[in-house]
Amino acid sequence: MFHEIPLEVMRHNNEVARLLESPSNDKEVVRAAFLSLAAEKYRRIGSQSTVSLMLRAEFEQQTPLFDFSADLLKHTVNMVIFDTTGNPGLLLKNNQRIWKGSDHADSDCDAA
Repeated sequence: MFHEIPLEVMRHNNEVARLLESPSNDKEVVRAAFLSLAAEKYRRIGSQSTVSLMLRAEFEQQTPLFDFSADLLKHTVNMVIFDTTGNPGLLLKNNQRIWKGSDHADSDCDAA
């Protein structure tokens, strides 16, 4: 899967490469450039990945619910959404959409 490297990450990469190729490089300057590159990459890891991990932890800590939980909804859902036919769904905090319908895994739970 191809994805474009952000301009700021490329700039930091080029700076590190330039410093490493220079004949007289100051170790502290190179170290600072590496840390700057790492910080930029870490910043761009994507909040989606972090949010997905937090959502997973939130769901794994839950016991099966028999009643609506406003707290769980508040911690995991951005908004309630509707498809073109009016069927409701949930837009989770990581932008994953969950729909209730015949083509979803939970539709056959009573068939067993």
